[in-house]
Amino acid sequence: KTFIEKLNHFMHYHKYKVLAGVLAVGVLGFIIYTTVTTTKYDANVTVYCYEYFSEEDLVIINEWLTPYYPDVNGNGKTELLVSDCSFSLKNKKKSYVDNRMLKIQSILSGQKDAMLFILDEKSIEYLNGISDDFVLFTKQNIVKIPDSFYENLSDNRYTMKDNKDRYLCLRTIGGTTLEGKKAKENYKAAKEVINKLQQENPAAEETLETEE
Repeated sequence: KTFIEKLNHFMHYHKYKVLAGVLAVGVLGFIIYTTVTTTKYDANVTVYCYEYFSEEDLVIINEWLTPYYPDVNGNGKTELLVSDCSFSLKNKKKSYVDNRMLKIQSILSGQKDAMLFILDEKSIEYLNGISDDFVLFTKQNIVKIPDSFYENLSDNRYTMKDNKDRYLCLRTIGGTTLEGKKAKENYKAAKEVINKLQQENPAAEETLETEE
């Protein structure tokens, strides 16, 4: 038999094995590709205010915070993921609001790289009232976002410019489910950001009434 005939004979009797093999190789190739190309973020910064944030706002927040953040994963650059959990209190769509509330709860309970939060006074009050056992955001880990941030906004961002009562907050991990080694490393990196901002803006200390 010629090579072609032998190949046809093999394929006829083993076509399912060949198809399974090709599929397995394809899946393996896809996994390798996504592993190599997927961005390995140094941190997840969560925005949870009672107002609307556009995609442009989130990009500006990312660009503002990135220079302050250390290279946590050691790949030679800092890349942050900004997660938007915000919603306007005027929003009447219950499903949308519930989705945002579920998202912030999921981040707080399970994401070890989510240490920094951009909050307003009302959202700080709400999150600090969730538990009777500990304070999620203590005074020493809250810094008011400086005016320089708002100065860099484009002219059409009137809402963000008018309301400057927003804060960068470092969450508490002691007494929570996030007390492992990785979470502590992420906490340390986020604390560096808080310290840098406090040093740059010593006169802009926040005045919220939070427990120590």
